[in-house]
Amino acid sequence: SPAPPPADGAEHAGTHGTAAMSDSEMNGHILEDLAGGVVDCGRLSGALRRSVSRMEVVPGSERRWPQSHSAKVRVTLGESTSDSEEEVVLFLKKIVARALPEKPLHALKRDLASNRVEARFYREFAQHLASRGVRLLQAVLVDERLDTLDDDAHEGEHAERRLR
Repeated sequence: SPAPPPADGAEHAGTHGTAAMSDSEMNGHILEDLAGGVVDCGRLSGALRRSVSRMEVVPGSERRWPQSHSAKVRVTLGESTSDSEEEVVLFLKKIVARALPEKPLHALKRDLASNRVEARFYREFAQHLASRGVRLLQAVLVDERLDTLDDDAHEGEHAERRLR
């Protein structure tokens, strides 16, 4: 089953901790991309390289964890006017750096590095392993934005603001 995990939101700036934010402020809507735009049928069509005529979050599937926000999304592939529609369920996961729990800078870097490893696994290795018969989720979209982790020039409060 396909799994688009938009991975991390390190490009997002945020100056206040998660304790001051509600769930919706911390993670946004599950169908919101890392820049605050809407993940709609058109965007999903591009990622899947197939026409998407309808999509909806499967009721009861949405999960908000301290480190991520996920849900199942029911998608109808094909044109709504044709008889060749196909319904699939995708797993959507996103990690937004500004929504991570308040923690020391070294712990924030460690957690974001872990998130980057997961994103890179799906982007760079999963397809190769699947071609060798390993059963894995198929990632149709990986949006990882953690280049900031490679920049050691900034420490302290400035580094934390850049990471969040």
